[in-house]
Amino acid sequence: MHLSAFNPIFAMGTLVIAVLTAAVIAYLSPIPAPKRYGSLDGLRGVLALFVMIGHAAIWRGYAITGEWQLPPSRFYSHLGPTSVTFFFMVTAFLFGSKLLEARPGALDWTRMYVSRALRLIPLYLLFVFLLTFAALASSSFVLRESPLRFDLNVIHWLAFTMFDMPAVNRLGMAMIGGQAWSLPYEWWFYLALPMMAVFIGRRDQPRGIVIASALAAAAAAMWITSRNGWPNAVAFLGGWLAAVLMRGPHSQRVAARWWSSIIALLVLAYVARTPLASQYWLAILLSIPFLIIAGGNTVFGVLTSAPLRVLGEISYSLYLLHGIGLYIAFSLVGSATTAQLTPAGHWLVVFAATPVIVILCRFTYRTIEAPAIAAVDPATTRARSLLARRLAMKSAVTH
Repeated sequence: MHLSAFNPIFAMGTLVIAVLTAAVIAYLSPIPAPKRYGSLDGLRGVLALFVMIGHAAIWRGYAITGEWQLPPSRFYSHLGPTSVTFFFMVTAFLFGSKLLEARPGALDWTRMYVSRALRLIPLYLLFVFLLTFAALASSSFVLRESPLRFDLNVIHWLAFTMFDMPAVNRLGMAMIGGQAWSLPYEWWFYLALPMMAVFIGRRDQPRGIVIASALAAAAAAMWITSRNGWPNAVAFLGGWLAAVLMRGPHSQRVAARWWSSIIALLVLAYVARTPLASQYWLAILLSIPFLIIAGGNTVFGVLTSAPLRVLGEISYSLYLLHGIGLYIAFSLVGSATTAQLTPAGHWLVVFAATPVIVILCRFTYRTIEAPAIAAVDPATTRARSLLARRLAMKSAVTH
């Protein structure tokens, strides 16, 4: 029987292999029990894995045509963009909940921004190093562009793709790092949080931080408009809606019902058949299953299972670094051979790469992400000390 390269069975096979790999990791190194938002941890793992599977499908067309574009399959085309929409909702829900639940005067912006920097930057630096190394290795470490152009292109990537995602050393980066396009939205959201706090009635925020946040929100609006990115920004509203609606125990009890799981799955099945062009409608639809999951629904216990909690723990590594893994896998096969692979052969390469990618992402989490997370409190103390010294120096100069 001849199967299309975009048969969902290949996505299911990749999912099963990743989950089995995560199950082995969980067995060898048990992870903590689910926390308050345990369902969201598992959801993040699934989302990062779906982005990888979506990119693996795009590789099929890229190997044949040299063009990096969504595959001719509505199902596979949804895996990347729809998963990112959910990621935005997760961010808005978690931080929206913090703003809504914090006691008066308890919002610690210094710690929040230190934690965000340490959460995102260290792994991202490794990501930029790896894509730069790949670009150089593709030409046997011979520069194909001027040193100045090379440096500027790398700087664009170091800026979290805020301005562009250029080729490096004339190697297109979409298949390696295209997923980084979502990170500027995250940063804009974090910078706008103090203004959002005031908007929801938290008037106890430092005036200087609020003004800076308002300016950041204005810059974000212009940046998003220039990229026609408002459908992506609207996704954050779904997270805010969940943070507001799922605060009460009654809402959480309703969300946890078995029939709520069925509703979430039915909506997701409908979404998979909806054109991606209907972006605003999709954001509204996706808010329904997200409300249910954010309210504590585990989808019959799947989202809080140990394997998915492992994938959730490494979701940032998996999201950011899977492109490197797939690029290396298909490079080892060879571009000419990859273009001639049968659909089954193409996915066999993905199947073989999947456990390696999951294991390596677990390694980067343990060696880069976890230490950075553990350093948040000491780094916050140092940041406060530095700010206090600067304020003291400024006061001394003015007097």
